Amino acid sequence: MKNLLIHVFTYCLIGSALNAHGMTPKYPYEPVTTPCLNEVTLVGEAIMGEDKFMVRLQADLTIIETANTPECPSIPSIKVVFLEFQTKEVLATFNDLLGSNVSVVGSVQPGNAIDTNQVTFTATGISIIE
Repeated sequence: MKNLLIHVFTYCLIGSALNAHGMTPKYPYEPVTTPCLNEVTLVGEAIMGEDKFMVRLQADLTIIETANTPECPSIPSIKVVFLEFQTKEVLATFNDLLGSNVSVVGSVQPGNAIDTNQVTFTATGISIIE
């Protein structure tokens, strides 16, 4: 009984510590599956990598091929996307939200998805996730 109480106490302590720091589970959202040109919302952390704007996704993205967009092959389990911004305002918002969890609305354009590590997402809107 003593060991059970120790495990329960430890679990509660760790859970409250994670909540206190605002940490979220790595993949709390449902995976997203989309063809190119379809507007979707991606959720993840706004980051910079080697002078490139990126989002580290909190749910896997899978691109599916369609007959209408042959320049967009099927790519499963994408974990990070590079960003292009449709307007300067969206870019400015992204810069303000670096390091935050964000919701990004947009689409993958034909030719912008080469493989799992080279997917560019064209962002039309971005907002913070509280």
